[in-house]
Amino acid sequence: MGLEIPDGLKDALKRMRDDKSADDFAACCFDGEDSLKLLGSGSGGIQALREVLVADDVCYGIVRKTVMYEKVGTVQTDSIKFIFIMYLPDSIPLKRKMKMGKYEGTIKKLFQPYHSNIEINTPEEADEDGLVALIGDITMTASKVTDKKGDGMYMGGRKVDIINDSQHNTARKLVPDSRADFGKVAKGANVTFEDMDAVKEALNDVRDDNTDTTWCLVTYSSKKSIAFNNKGTGDVSDMLRHCVDTNVSYGLLRITEQIDQTVAVKFVYIVWSPPHVAPMEKAAISTHKGTVNPIFQPYHIDFTASEPEDISMDIINERVTGLSGTRSHVTEKTETKRASFFQRTFLGGVQSKNLDINFVDKEALLAGIADIRNDTSATNWLVARFVGEKKSVKLELAAKGNNGIEEMMDCFSDDHIMYGLLRNEELVDRSTTIKFYYFKWVGPNVPPATKGNIGVMTGAVNSLFSPFHDDIEGSILEDMMQVARKKIKNLS
Repeated sequence: MGLEIPDGLKDALKRMRDDKSADDFAACCFDGEDSLKLLGSGSGGIQALREVLVADDVCYGIVRKTVMYEKVGTVQTDSIKFIFIMYLPDSIPLKRKMKMGKYEGTIKKLFQPYHSNIEINTPEEADEDGLVALIGDITMTASKVTDKKGDGMYMGGRKVDIINDSQHNTARKLVPDSRADFGKVAKGANVTFEDMDAVKEALNDVRDDNTDTTWCLVTYSSKKSIAFNNKGTGDVSDMLRHCVDTNVSYGLLRITEQIDQTVAVKFVYIVWSPPHVAPMEKAAISTHKGTVNPIFQPYHIDFTASEPEDISMDIINERVTGLSGTRSHVTEKTETKRASFFQRTFLGGVQSKNLDINFVDKEALLAGIADIRNDTSATNWLVARFVGEKKSVKLELAAKGNNGIEEMMDCFSDDHIMYGLLRNEELVDRSTTIKFYYFKWVGPNVPPATKGNIGVMTGAVNSLFSPFHDDIEGSILEDMMQVARKKIKNLS
């Protein structure tokens, strides 16, 4: 039985795509399990769409947005962009989401074509500013996608006051940024620092030549809050150990450069923006740059990295020496040390000193894994988790059972980093074969410091659960289930 799509929804989508129509949004939800119903359509854009969303069920919508590329006098060039929106509230039971997931491909085809898609968990995330920032990123016209006007904005650490053209004085006035005004800026940008004193102290340590501190890092603790993460005495590889693949982080690194007989100090500003951050969240975070960047100024160069391979001491030194003309003798770091770091922390390899995992009951965990691998056992899944705080974390057997993936994923907690092992029977060329799948779950409420401390044990944990045929990781249950359905055969 296919998905039933009412004519009213089809007509609403046609009107939304008609340039002669004022309609710029349409939204729908499920009516039962195998049919859709129209929630609303008309003008008002993403704000109007937000008002018709059903609070406790899966909803889908699309918004039409006009982008102004260029304006000269009274002549302007516009373009239309369509954004597909999936609303998946956290309150929906996982089984409900998975049942709806079987029609995801059909629904996306119904709403196509569109330029980008976003996923939200609360109606408040359907935000005009976030939508504008997202369209600005995909069109590279971030400063032109909205007609909103404000008193000013922050660019490169300097406040730009926008002045009405009728004043005939000047179109823009630059006012130097003041650290004393930071609290006001943070409020305007809708982002705050949980402990600004700790951040300032860490930055001062990095800038002080009399301390051994060479880097500091701050990380988002929520969508609108930034917390001090850590500081240390190593190079960029040490800083990256404390970055996680689910949160954006900002760091300042101090390095030295030999110029003739003089040792010069350089400061590097690093933005860690991993690919696993949701597009809507990234778009919202991009509006915080004017608030965050000035806190880290001054610096000599800046980097934005989304993968470990995007930044290393070799890459940094290459940029620094390109600026000063001293490329042939700026570093004594060896390629071997850099490669071993990336292999250990990000690619699953380990060194002997990182193989030590503290266990609550190692024998019980190993016995559980052995039970999963025993074809005569009814047990077909197991979940382990880290408990404790910071460097005192221990790995323990959390649960096991015999009812497959849904029962296993119900055990994943928002407050823990957890690992699952699933045994699955698959039919290959009319022969039944057994395959094992390894799940890595990072709860969205796990503190950044805990993620960093556990991250260095990733390779050791992987080895503990090896061998396996494929792995699945994430911090959103429905996303992991979608990936599992693509990778694992014979899932109900």
